[in-house]
Amino acid sequence: MAGSHPVRRSPRSQTPGSAPSAAPARPTSSRTRNRYLRAGDVEAGQRVFVVTGASSGIGAAAAVELAKSGGTVVPVGRDAGRLGRVAKRIEAAGGRPSEPLSADFASLGEVRGLASELLRRHDRIDVLVNN
Repeated sequence: MAGSHPVRRSPRSQTPGSAPSAAPARPTSSRTRNRYLRAGDVEAGQRVFVVTGASSGIGAAAAVELAKSGGTVVPVGRDAGRLGRVAKRIEAAGGRPSEPLSADFASLGEVRGLASELLRRHDRIDVLVNN
């Protein structure tokens, strides 16, 4: 496929009968190094949580609960008005400003815009909740 990313295989995902390969070297730049953090490497209060479908229902409830851990919660949804109300609940629960982003996942352009904005605002995403 043109423009697709190559699939990296870990030693566990080798095809049967093939020799295991060495694990890829970890990058050294700070931007890419963060992609390899494990959950225990970042204090709960420093984590970045992105919750899709957060403008109502289970997504909104999950975003509010995650805010109680003290991290930064980024609620994502289609309705900017409802996201604003959820952001206020997130801020009340966690005491930190919330950064809602509006995107319709049915539009690839909006999804790409969301990804660009997340990369601009944050070095990493520690927890992604796809609702």
